[in-house]
Amino acid sequence: MDDSESARLFDCAQEQYLRLEGYDFDRKVNIMMHGFGLDTIKDSRPVSQLSGGQKTKVALIGVLLKGADILLLDEPTNNLDLPAIMWLESYIKASQASCLLVSHDQVFVDRIVSKVFEIDWYSRELSEFKGNYTQYRAHKEIIRNQEEKRLEEQEEEISRLEHSAKEKKSWAISGGKQVTGDNDKYLRGYQRDRSARIGTTAKSLEKARSRIKRVEPSKIREPLVIALEPTDNPAKQALSLTNAYVGYNDSFSIGPITLSVYYGKRLGILGLNGSGKSTLLKALMGELPAKSGHVHVGESLIIGNLMQEHANLPRDETVISIFKKSSPADDERIFHLLHKFHFTKEDAFRVTGTMSPGERARLIMALFVARSVNVLILDEPTNHLDIDALHALVTVLKDFSGTIVFVSHDRLFIDAIQPDFLYELRNGQLAIIPSWDTYVTDIVQLNERLIKTMIRG
Repeated sequence: MDDSESARLFDCAQEQYLRLEGYDFDRKVNIMMHGFGLDTIKDSRPVSQLSGGQKTKVALIGVLLKGADILLLDEPTNNLDLPAIMWLESYIKASQASCLLVSHDQVFVDRIVSKVFEIDWYSRELSEFKGNYTQYRAHKEIIRNQEEKRLEEQEEEISRLEHSAKEKKSWAISGGKQVTGDNDKYLRGYQRDRSARIGTTAKSLEKARSRIKRVEPSKIREPLVIALEPTDNPAKQALSLTNAYVGYNDSFSIGPITLSVYYGKRLGILGLNGSGKSTLLKALMGELPAKSGHVHVGESLIIGNLMQEHANLPRDETVISIFKKSSPADDERIFHLLHKFHFTKEDAFRVTGTMSPGERARLIMALFVARSVNVLILDEPTNHLDIDALHALVTVLKDFSGTIVFVSHDRLFIDAIQPDFLYELRNGQLAIIPSWDTYVTDIVQLNERLIKTMIRG
């Protein structure tokens, strides 16, 4: 420390270390690990051995503990389980950092943001709205209603002027043609003057009509509508596991699990990343053989598995060729169905490898419609859907008479689906969740305690 430059560098490093609360770092890491549901994982474990969701959590902890002044988060909730999403939400709300966020998780956005930026679908122009997402939607609705009213009033005014001008022209012509007696020159003069005045008024009305500059309606993306009509199935029991152990070799296993899914019911599965939710879905469909126990997949089931279809969608084939393999529909019907899902005729000849994950998700839903699936297996269905597509999916699922089994972390989606049963997979065991509201409240209360502990130091 005798060297002045070394002393200066040490002072800078010390100042930075204190700013980042370095002496309190280990304690904050432990709180973060707890909040993200990683407290049972040893800190000596290689990251390569973690699941995709667990890796995302580790990366987020690293970002959040950097002491950043600005957080840039692009779909941060995609690979997180619900407790982790709610912890991230609580942490950001308590943080002093500014946050710029891209997300389709409406509850998450609602509880964090104070301003919304919208990129127009057609013009790509940016608009700014104060408030959260719900307030933004309400404001957009007001703007739309006002525009519709202006358009309606303008059309009424144009129609009124055109009708009046046409009527007065007719009067002027008929008045000029009226025949009077030879000696009634005063009356003839009066009629000519009156017709001239009416003709002048008609011209004035036409000029007023021509001066009206039509208000061009805003270009609005046609709403996505999913019309999913399932093939009828009289079977009572659709899918079931009985004392089943499932997993991959000796590396991972869950069970014993006994679960029956009856036809027409809605069942949701929650759990931390890496708990085996996707493995359970694969076993329930018979895609992954059980190590022991029994798996039953009912007859006459037409299963639409969003996760599996996404993974198996050929990346080197065109959309129309995939449709023709899956459905006997002719080209015209295929084009009509694709149009409903916001695909153009040109899109029909695109190879799916050039499509975004969201476009592929819409394509798969279109295939489900073409096949009239009666069992939907949805593993995090909201991950690759934009908000419009998510609204369309929720709308159709509300009235879907078939069976729905889903894994989701999206609170809006879960609330809208109103599952008959909710389960949590933890430590390889499946337990029913008696109350969805209580489940969410318990997570909120835990997060509040952790945040207070972190701030209190």
